[in-house]
Formats: sequence, structure tokens, C-alpha cells
Amino acid sequence: DLVLKVDVRRGKDEYNPSFGLEVHSGGKSVRGGLYREGEEFTYTFGFSYSISRAIFDFAFEKRSGDDDYRGILSVNLISIQ
Repeated sequence: DLVLKVDVRRGKDEYNPSFGLEVHSGGKSVRGGLYREGEEFTYTFGFSYSISRAIFDFAFEKRSGDDDYRGILSVNLISIQ
């Protein structure tokens, strides 16, 4: 599946949009897009893997003021009651 994703994050003094494409297949996904912070746009990319009760996500992004990209790992646990 190919998905167009749009997100808006609340920054310190403004809202920051991001958008990109994501490809899903068998619990795995790969994505790439653009992220805006202030007046600067930068590329972001990442991948995720999901199992029955968790999603593991790793992303690279560059925030304004940073010289290099940084890696961000997040784990989302899913609770079904």
C-alpha cells in the first residue's frame, strides 16, 4: 500500500507541517518526506515494523539549528481490552 501522510505538529510559537509518502507491506513500512520548522524545510525518512501489540519506529530528521540528522526511536505499545 502507498499512503500520502500529512501531519501538523505544535511548535513553540507556531504549527509545523510535515508530509510525505509511506509504503506498507507485511507489517513493515518505509517513508520519506519533508518537515518544516520555522522557515526551513528539511528531509525526513524512516522505517517501522509492527507486531501484534507493538510498533517499532526509527526515523532520521534534522531540526533547525542542528548540523546533522539525528535518529529517533519510538516504541508504541498497543493495548486491546
